[in-house]
Amino acid sequence: MLGFWVGGLASQQVPPGLLYGVGEYTAEGVGLPYEPPAEESLSEAICCDPLYAGYPEPRGLYAQPDVALFAKVNRSGLTTFYDSVCGLPLFRAPMGRTFDEWQTETRGHGWPSFRRAELVPGNVIVLEDGVSVVSRCGTKLGTNEPDDAGERFCMDLVCISGGASAGAPPPPEPI
Repeated sequence: MLGFWVGGLASQQVPPGLLYGVGEYTAEGVGLPYEPPAEESLSEAICCDPLYAGYPEPRGLYAQPDVALFAKVNRSGLTTFYDSVCGLPLFRAPMGRTFDEWQTETRGHGWPSFRRAELVPGNVIVLEDGVSVVSRCGTKLGTNEPDDAGERFCMDLVCISGGASAGAPPPPEPI
């Protein structure tokens, strides 16, 4: 089901309790160009609202002092990122590279960046345009922006900061 893209997810809400402090941001507070409903969170706008389908979260949100992603993730192992709406596991990082390589790539691009080896198969879908990336349950996640090293999934942290869903399968173990 790709509800957001085929007409369903926009009516869903992002549950409270997003990780990394991103749940406190609002669409209005970061200056998105349309007048959202006063209660619309940044995660609901970016991940679920068709009005904002072409907009990412602000560049560098992951590094804001109240978010500080790289101070909150597992520096010596893997961190799993979950869909902010439905709780599906989406990415496990870093895999196939060091923590410092993952952090450097993210800093260089301005959004959390993942490689093919880090995605949970079947839960992350690149749409037919080759650029738009959604989760299996339809949440807009970000974009696929390939470079010389291959596919690079440039994700909106507000869309991958959910907690594990009780019904979601655990991510596969790395090979």
